[in-house]
Amino acid sequence: MTIPTKKIVFVVAGVFHGLDKIIDARTELSTSNSLLKYAELGDFVNYRFKPEFIVMFTYRNIMDNLNK
Repeated sequence: MTIPTKKIVFVVAGVFHGLDKIIDARTELSTSNSLLKYAELGDFVNYRFKPEFIVMFTYRNIMDNLNK
């Protein structure tokens, strides 16, 4: 059974522990507070997301840490 995904919205949320190290290795921006805003699709593939899955995310929104 094939399900067309053109009109399906995919939402992923999480901490993604270690993704910042992958981005830092690529960008050398270790002084930045939020490296996740520099994330590219290749970083998620290196983080072990399947390429077939990650290409469904045409928009990415990285949230800053919550502060009191």
